[in-house]
Amino acid sequence: MKADIPIFSPPQVRKKFLKDDKALDNKLRGDISLFSISRIEEIHPYLSLPNKPFRNTAHGFILVLSGAVQMNIDVMSQTLKQNMLTFTPAGQANSIEAISPETTGFFVTFHEHFFDNSQLASGLKNFSDLLNPDNFPLFQLAGGLYESILSICKRMIYLYHESESNLFLIKHYLLTVLSELKPVFQEKRRAATESSSRLVTEFKNALLENIKSNPKPADLAEILNVSINHLNKVLKSATQLSTSEWIAKRQIIEAQISLKHSNSSVAEIAHHLGFDDPSYFSKFFRRHTKVTPSQYRRE
Repeated sequence: MKADIPIFSPPQVRKKFLKDDKALDNKLRGDISLFSISRIEEIHPYLSLPNKPFRNTAHGFILVLSGAVQMNIDVMSQTLKQNMLTFTPAGQANSIEAISPETTGFFVTFHEHFFDNSQLASGLKNFSDLLNPDNFPLFQLAGGLYESILSICKRMIYLYHESESNLFLIKHYLLTVLSELKPVFQEKRRAATESSSRLVTEFKNALLENIKSNPKPADLAEILNVSINHLNKVLKSATQLSTSEWIAKRQIIEAQISLKHSNSSVAEIAHHLGFDDPSYFSKFFRRHTKVTPSQYRRE
């Protein structure tokens, strides 16, 4: 493809979207490809907005304490306001459209390899539901949860600027943030059983990883080592969508992202998503969106 949604590491994000200024070295310290935490109000003056959509190699979250951050997540617009927190999982297409002048809060990024070579190396696996690009974990923080998350973020940024020797403590604090938010997120999804929820999360991960090969339901069932009937039953019960409907939904989202944010032709986009026949892809797109790919791009 000529210009698919680019994948950037945190250092590349800095180079691409932040103004070149030595002052940033004191705000984004150490190996930012693994971890960084910064205050929105301190980074905002250096940001070139709006930025174009990209996929980060690292996970992250944004905590807004005041003001507003307007974002695009895949093809969905989201405005973060006071005391709201959202995750930006690795691999998710997202961009920041605008930040209001009075906004305060925190930007945090962390790569899964940040936890390597420590007793915490397996800790991140417990939070795959929070870090799945299809789940859109969004929190309105209040009460004790708000105070706890805010206190941890303040502590992390203090340790981050004090010394690189504090990274081990920061890893613990970061996992604590995830631990605080996980039960809240799970409460929102209490209708699904634990086993079904795990399968849904694994299915979404497998779908995202294989979407460009135009997978069939049987292909994903085989990857997950379950029968296609069981997979369909769980997905229908937990999400009201079948395996085929989930595949089509993700294919349409990927196509919409490319149509809106790349210069690729419809044929190139079709090929990138595993469709051998561009004409069939156009019919498929129109069947699900009521418009042709070209019409969608012009809208």
